[in-house]
Amino acid sequence: MISEFLFGCILNIIGSVCINLGNNLMSLGHRKKRAEKLRGASARVVPFPGDSGALKTTLVAPAQSPKAGEGDEEKKSWTWFIGTSIFICGSLLLFASFGFAPQSVLAALEAVQFITNIFFGKFVLGEAITKRMVLGTVALVGGMSLVVAFSKHETSLYSSEDLQSLYGELAYIVFLAFAGVTLIASRVLFNVYGARRQQGLENLPYHNLVYPISYCYFSAMIGTQQLLMAKCISNLLRLTGDGDNQFTHWFTYFCIAVWLLSAIYWVYRMDLGLKLFKGPFIIPVLQVHFTLLAIVSGGIYFKEFDGQPPGHICGELMPLTPAPYAP
Repeated sequence: MISEFLFGCILNIIGSVCINLGNNLMSLGHRKKRAEKLRGASARVVPFPGDSGALKTTLVAPAQSPKAGEGDEEKKSWTWFIGTSIFICGSLLLFASFGFAPQSVLAALEAVQFITNIFFGKFVLGEAITKRMVLGTVALVGGMSLVVAFSKHETSLYSSEDLQSLYGELAYIVFLAFAGVTLIASRVLFNVYGARRQQGLENLPYHNLVYPISYCYFSAMIGTQQLLMAKCISNLLRLTGDGDNQFTHWFTYFCIAVWLLSAIYWVYRMDLGLKLFKGPFIIPVLQVHFTLLAIVSGGIYFKEFDGQPPGHICGELMPLTPAPYAP
């Protein structure tokens, strides 16, 4: 009989692969629409860094300015719709997996997307597989193994009252305060650096690093709430299935609303990122921010870090930190 922990891990991995395939198909859909525009007489060519060689993290350029798509009512390609559908199906599998294993473990397993991104990038987007990508993939496999080894494998069930009380824990209040300050800072940085590009002025220092990272951090900090809420809802559904109805408490509906809004927001930001940046670069950078922040938020909120030595916590987080720059 397969254990609940292993079942949750399998669901999570399948869902992660579907999400990454969906991301790459969405990127291909945007690429096709850009190609159609370039065939027009009035098309404006915007070069993509890395088209003529290996992708470098210092070579990042927007596919178009953040406001370039405003008022654009042209239809999305069928490739984009198929990719979005697969992405949503994968997200639902992830949702289901959080009822069977700790969030910190499952969030780390989502790093499998960095591995599949290489293959989907090759066979879906036609990108070349470099030696650097292979070395990065090997490092990520080792990193995921460390995360699973160091993480707790047990998960607890919480009622609506329990989950509501966790918001009052000092550690999570500090985390929320930190998240609020850094969200504002990242948004300001993105707007300032983006405004220079829109105005045709010289880029500010470290533009190719600050501009995409500030975008990814802001997107992921809000987007990871869907995983936190998915874990909460999975807990509540299991308790309800066991006869303890959780739908009589307002907090259950709060979790559902936040999960739905943050999931929609994440899909929107992922799609916008594929318009602003080159797909093979932005997909892993977005995902590593999403993964790391999901591990941290879940570990603090659900107290999954409690009782773990500092070395174990570092073992969960550090292996994935350089992930977006490895491939």
